[in-house]
Amino acid sequence: MANQDDNTVSVVDTTTHGVVNTIVVGSMGSNLFGVAVTPDGLHACVTNQANSAVSVIDTATQAVVNTIAVGSLPYGLAVTPYGLHAYVANRNDNTASVIDTATHAVVNTIAVGSIPTSFGILWART
Repeated sequence: MANQDDNTVSVVDTTTHGVVNTIVVGSMGSNLFGVAVTPDGLHACVTNQANSAVSVIDTATQAVVNTIAVGSLPYGLAVTPYGLHAYVANRNDNTASVIDTATHAVVNTIAVGSIPTSFGILWART
């Protein structure tokens, strides 16, 4: 769960519904928003609006392992069903960044409609 105002992500035990850890992501005022977990459960991606980035958290170590520059004001994001790509909605520049989840690199930037905020991933092989 992204804690928008204090640059942390809370790790929640789904059995007890209690917070078991808090991970610092970005710097104070980062304005964290969207979170998506890869289908294999190995990584969680978090949008970092103030820094125009996506932070990647290793779920086993519960540590940030990479920060990826994306478009302006990243908002929502989604990981494809096979976990090959993450799509990030960049609100201020009306684009979507496509991240290769294996290399943690932006592989494409797509112009989309005005003020994108989220994605519904429906296809099967990307």
